[in-house]
Amino acid sequence: MQPVTYFDRITFDQNVLNGSATIKGTTFLASKILELMAEGLSKDEIIKQHPFLEQEDITATLNVAIKLLK
Repeated sequence: MQPVTYFDRITFDQNVLNGSATIKGTTFLASKILELMAEGLSKDEIIKQHPFLEQEDITATLNVAIKLLK
């Protein structure tokens, strides 16, 4: 089964963290980005804490969350 990828940044792969949404190529949970933003961190602060992330990863996470909530 091929991983499902949205916006070329977020992946749901059954072989990685039981299919939880992760940033492509990592085991970093997309939900962690949402948690950090809910705590009040900015995109720049999140990237400073997790330098392997890019602005596009955060934007993709927000877009996937919006898509799933619609």
